[in-house]
Amino acid sequence: MKPELAAAANFRPLRRVASFGIVQFFLCLAIGISRVAGDTVPEVSVIPKPSRLEMGQGRFVLGRNTFLTVVPGTEATGQQLASLLRRSTGLPLPVRRSPAAGEAGRADSIQVTLSGDSAALGEEGYQLEVLPDRVVIRAASGAGAFYGCMTLRQLFPPALESSVLQLGVEWSVPVLRIEDKPRFPWRGVLLDPARQFISKQGILRCLDWMAYHKLNRLHLHLTDVDGWRVEIRKYPKLTRVGAWADLGEGVRIGGFYTRQDIREIVAHAAQRFITVIPEIETPSHSGAALVAYPELNCFGTRRSIAPFPIDPLCGSEFCPGNERVFEFLDGVFAEVAELFPSPILHVGGDEAEMRYWGECPKCQAKQKQVGNLHAWFMQRVTDLAAKRGKRVMGWGGVAKGAIYTCWDNEGSSGWAAAKSGWDVVMSTGNHHYFNYNIERTTLKTAYDFDPLPHSAGLTPEARSHVLGVEACLWGEMIPEDHIESQAFPRVLALSERGWGVEKPDFEEFLGRVKTHVNRLAAMGIVTGPGFGHPIQPALPARAQDAMPPLIYPSCFNRNDEDWRWTLTGIDRGQGYDALYPLHAFDGDLDTYHMTWGPRRDVDSFTIVLSSPASFDRIQAITGMPNGDHRLRQGVLEVSTGYGRWQEVARFKNGVADAALDDRRVVALRIRSTINQPPNAVLAIREFVLWKNGKSTLRELSPVERLRIPAVIPAAGR
Repeated sequence: MKPELAAAANFRPLRRVASFGIVQFFLCLAIGISRVAGDTVPEVSVIPKPSRLEMGQGRFVLGRNTFLTVVPGTEATGQQLASLLRRSTGLPLPVRRSPAAGEAGRADSIQVTLSGDSAALGEEGYQLEVLPDRVVIRAASGAGAFYGCMTLRQLFPPALESSVLQLGVEWSVPVLRIEDKPRFPWRGVLLDPARQFISKQGILRCLDWMAYHKLNRLHLHLTDVDGWRVEIRKYPKLTRVGAWADLGEGVRIGGFYTRQDIREIVAHAAQRFITVIPEIETPSHSGAALVAYPELNCFGTRRSIAPFPIDPLCGSEFCPGNERVFEFLDGVFAEVAELFPSPILHVGGDEAEMRYWGECPKCQAKQKQVGNLHAWFMQRVTDLAAKRGKRVMGWGGVAKGAIYTCWDNEGSSGWAAAKSGWDVVMSTGNHHYFNYNIERTTLKTAYDFDPLPHSAGLTPEARSHVLGVEACLWGEMIPEDHIESQAFPRVLALSERGWGVEKPDFEEFLGRVKTHVNRLAAMGIVTGPGFGHPIQPALPARAQDAMPPLIYPSCFNRNDEDWRWTLTGIDRGQGYDALYPLHAFDGDLDTYHMTWGPRRDVDSFTIVLSSPASFDRIQAITGMPNGDHRLRQGVLEVSTGYGRWQEVARFKNGVADAALDDRRVVALRIRSTINQPPNAVLAIREFVLWKNGKSTLRELSPVERLRIPAVIPAAGR
C-alpha cells in the first residue's frame, strides 16, 4: 500500500461541498476516514474557501531536514515557495528535481507535481494533501500547482508572511485534504495609473497580493484625460507631454512606464499566472493623447491635461473623420501588442459625448457615408486590434464579438448581454467599485454579489458567457499609498466569489477574514474598515501616547458650536457618502475625507470637540503624499467658544502647524482663502492635537481596523 493511502486513517470529514469523484478519495474512505466524536477541528481560514475540504488529525511540521521536490513545469513555483518559506522560518529548504515518481514516498518533503487529473481539475485546479510526514500538491497545470502553493501558505501561522526572520514559531499546518478549482476563469482587478500614477514597484506589489488570493487578471487603465502612461516609441510626445500635469506652486505630477518597465510587470505577472490586460481608451477619455497630438481632435483645441476630476472638453474624443486617427491607433496598438502578450486589448468605448462630432465637417461627412459614426469607429478599432492578434474588450459601444465589461450598478445589462451571446465580465458599480469607500460599498455588499443569480434567468448557454468578476480601483481618489487600504478587506470578498462558493455564508466568511487580516498585516498591508457604519474615534488606542477620544459624532453634539462641514460642491453620491467626513479626525493617517468639486473662498470644514480642552499644538494635514488634492491657500482657526474664531496658522504646501501654548479649544476649522480651479478637490487627511507629548494619532490592530461593531447582549442575558 502507498504511504499516502496508509496515512489516510489520519483524516476525518469536516465539510463536503460535493463528492470528490476520484478513485484515490474513495480508497481513502474505504480504509478508515471517520469522524471522531468530541475532537476539536483545527481552524482553517483559507481565502478563497476551497471547493472541497477534509480535515484530519495531527500536523505536518517544517524542520531543518524538510525539502521541496518539483517536476518540469513546477520548478519556478517550487523555488518561489521555498524562497518565501526560508525568509521567515530561516530553514534551508532545498529544492530538488523529482525523477518521475522517485520522490513520491519520501518523508519530510513538500512535493509539487503535475500528476493531477486534468478532467477533474481543469487548468487552475489542484489537490493538496497534508500528511503528518509530508505535503503533496498535485495539479494538471502550472497554474493549479501555483494555487496549491498559495493555499499551503495560508495554512501556516500568519507570521510566515513576514519579510524578516521570525523566532519561536512552530511552522506547522493541519493534516487535511483539499480538492479545489475555480468556478470562473476571470478573477480580475483594475488599477488606474492614468488618473494617479502608480509606480512600477506599486504594480508589482499589487500583483503579489492578487496572486496570493488566486486572482488572475490585472486590467491596467493606461490612458485617460489625466495622463498617458505607456511609452510608445513612434509617438514620443505621448509620454513627454501627455504623461505630466502642472498643479502650480512648482508641483508637477505624473509619470509613465518605459518599455522595460512593462516587460518587468508582464514577466512578474506571468510568474504568478496573472494576465495583464492593457487598456487604451477610444474614442473618448483620450485627452492626454490629444494634448500631445491635438491634430487628432476635431478642432485641435486640446492644450493641457486635466488632472482630476473635470475635463474642460468633456469626452475628449478622437476625430472619426480624420484618417490620421486610425494611423495613430494602428501604431499604438502595434507597440502595445508587442509589449503585452495578452490575447485581449481593452479599448474603452463608452462615455463618448460626441458633441464636437456634430460640429466637425469631417465627422459629418463621414457620418453621411457610414450612418452610426460611433459604431463605425469602434468597428475600425476592432479591426485594428484583430490585425495585431487581439480580441477587443470594452465598457460599452464595442462591436459584436468583443468582451463586455458590465459596470452598471447591479449587473442587469451584463446578464442581458450574456443572453444575447456576449462574453461578459461583471464589474458592477454597487458591488465592485472599491474606489468607493466602505460606507457605500460594504464588505457584505461585495460578498453578496452573485455573478450567476437564479433571478437573472440565465440558460446554461448564457451562464457560460459570464466569464467572472473584476473589482475596479479607479484612481480619482486613490493615490498609490491608499490602494491597499481601499482594496482590503473587500478584495477578499471578490476573491471568494470569483473563485466560486456553492453556499455563500457571510458570517462564516467574516470569521476567516478576522484571521486573515493578521496575514495581511504581516505582509505590511493595511486594511481599511470592514463595514459601513458611523466611524467612532473611540476605537481602542494601541499606541501608548494616544489621547482619549475628543470629538462628538454629529448627532450627539452638545457644544456651543455648530457641527458642520460647509464645503461647496459635495457630491452626495460619492464625495459625501463614499468619503466620510470623520475620516479627517479619526486618528488614522491612512484614512482621509475627500470633497468633490472645487474649493471656494470662505469655504470651511469644522470639527467640534467633545468638551473644551487645552492643547500645546495643532496640525492640519491636507493633500496626498504626491502633492495632489491639497489646500493651496487657506488658514487654520480655533474657537474658544461661541464663535470666537482666531487664526493660528496658514497653510503651506497643504499643511498648517501651530503652537497653541496650552490654549483652550472648543472647535477648530480649515478655511479656504482662494477660489481654486475646477479640478482642485480637497483631501483632508487629519487634524492632529498634542498635549504633554501625547497626540490624537492612534495605532490600530488589524482586527480593530476592520471596525466591526461590538455585539451588545440582549437584556437579561
